Amino acid sequence: MFAESAVVGSVGDIGRVNAATVVRSLLRDGPIARTEVAERTGLTRATVTRATAKLIDMGIVVEGEPIRSFGRPMIPIDVRAEDRVVVSIHVGVTLTRIGLVDVRGRILQERKRLHVTTEPAGLVDDVCQVAREMLAEHAPDAEVIGVGASIGGWVDTESGVVVRYTPLGWSDVPLVTMIAERLHLPVLFDHMVRGMALSEMMFGSARDVGDFLQIYVGDVLGAASVDAGIIRRGPRGAAGSIDHLPVSGESTRTCSCGRRHCAQWLVTDRAVRDDAVALGLAGAGVTMDDLVASDDDGVLGLLDERARLLGEAVGLLIDFENPSLLLLAGPQTRRPGFLEAFRSGLSVRSDHGGDLDLPVRIAGFGDSTPTPASAALCLDAYYRDPIGYLTALRAPTVPPQEASTG
Repeated sequence: MFAESAVVGSVGDIGRVNAATVVRSLLRDGPIARTEVAERTGLTRATVTRATAKLIDMGIVVEGEPIRSFGRPMIPIDVRAEDRVVVSIHVGVTLTRIGLVDVRGRILQERKRLHVTTEPAGLVDDVCQVAREMLAEHAPDAEVIGVGASIGGWVDTESGVVVRYTPLGWSDVPLVTMIAERLHLPVLFDHMVRGMALSEMMFGSARDVGDFLQIYVGDVLGAASVDAGIIRRGPRGAAGSIDHLPVSGESTRTCSCGRRHCAQWLVTDRAVRDDAVALGLAGAGVTMDDLVASDDDGVLGLLDERARLLGEAVGLLIDFENPSLLLLAGPQTRRPGFLEAFRSGLSVRSDHGGDLDLPVRIAGFGDSTPTPASAALCLDAYYRDPIGYLTALRAPTVPPQEASTG
């Protein structure tokens, strides 16, 4: 959502709707000629020409060098990515990722900042200072179109509040307001896994898929369900929690629900790390990257077992959702052999998942997945109505003391 001080208007006229259609076509296929945009979108050539003129005037679209062929030279057009950035902020369990991302979802800069404190105001102060330093150093002349912010746990997208994030002990934290007050930019906010789903629809493996299921397994566990291109959020944004899905393993820890078979205590990175140490397979301080890179038979056996258990948990969702595509993300998923073990668990628990030849893919952004995922939250709003978005962003603001004088 946007902070109240930077509300962007909705698409209110057909000209802005057509302009947004042109820009989304260019995001997908650009650079291409205006005639190709018309063919791909179904808009008339005259409509594309009018929309493009406005988009070029606002600096949203740029023309390329003419391409000579038979007849008149073709002048390609494309989304303007130069000198336009989004600040990406993802608050994790032990660190925050701060990134600068261009409007095509490409990471320009990224920093990982260990939490200096878990107290909300102190953490946000530190993160926003890092963001300001990155902008000054790497994008001093860029137009910053906003902030995409994400976190795990339970987030209320509409109010901009972290309702609950247990790893940091947060409850009812107004994260959007806190970031907006410090950076003076529009802030778009959601659960990280929903941001991942958006980034995959805009820039990744789900560009041609209307319905899919996105799963993330890291220090936290989460899911995002997409149907007809719409992400399910539910009342107060509470959709996507899969912590308590039952699996066949038994944890040494008792979950808050009183059981020992909940997925979060068996398949998350923190659970796997703790168990590797408890079993004598690794020393204190081991990271998931260390475990994934290991060739120790005991470690590989542990990772295979947990991948199978994750497959069991997701198998329950597959039977309910019946998606066209399953996307997986997280450090464990990048290990050779992960998919084979995961599929074995999926086939055990799902009644028909193994019979549907379900495509299962690993998300394409690797270790940096949270950065484009967070940025996508802002870019989604930008591409839905680029003219309205930039018009509101560039509008002069009136200081409160001036606005209140009569």
